Amino acid sequence: MLIIDETEKTPIINGDISKGTFSIKGKSLPENAREFYNPVLDWLKDFYQSPSSKIQVDIDLEYFNTASSGVIFKILREIQKMASTREVKIYWHYEEDDIEIEEVGLEFQSALGDIVELKERSYQPRNKENNIDLF
Repeated sequence: MLIIDETEKTPIINGDISKGTFSIKGKSLPENAREFYNPVLDWLKDFYQSPSSKIQVDIDLEYFNTASSGVIFKILREIQKMASTREVKIYWHYEEDDIEIEEVGLEFQSALGDIVELKERSYQPRNKENNIDLF
């Protein structure tokens, strides 16, 4: 199990090998993106060795810096490699008016193929303390 708690500058990250799920949600502005995301790359090595037949990825970022974008792309590229032996689906979530996040999702979709699906959603204010969406 991979759990990295959310901070003001970093997203919440969850990975569960037994369920075949992985998610990144929030803002990604770490001072050192490579160092911050290293545990994810280590977790993916464990996932490769697992008998799990699928992985579903949910990326739901409000904002991220250029360094984060590069590392997240590297993570998604590693996940893409699993498609030859596992069912792989990557959902790129974005708010309906967030053109920048949508465009990055489209770029990732173009580079990684049909395993990436964009999911538009209406704006919903978030309760940061509990990381839940408010209605």
